[in-house]
Amino acid sequence: MNAKQFEKEIFVIKDKLYRFANRILNNSAEAEDIVQEVLVIFWEKRKDISKN
Repeated sequence: MNAKQFEKEIFVIKDKLYRFANRILNNSAEAEDIVQEVLVIFWEKRKDISKN
């Protein structure tokens, strides 16, 4: 998965992830941090994830 594919397929769920995290945490700054961390981890593991 390259950066364009990541942006097209994964980045589109960023807002949903944020709303979900914010609902649980009730803290917008922390929710943004968590979502960013999740997206970074997903980017780093993309080769393993793409195989499945």
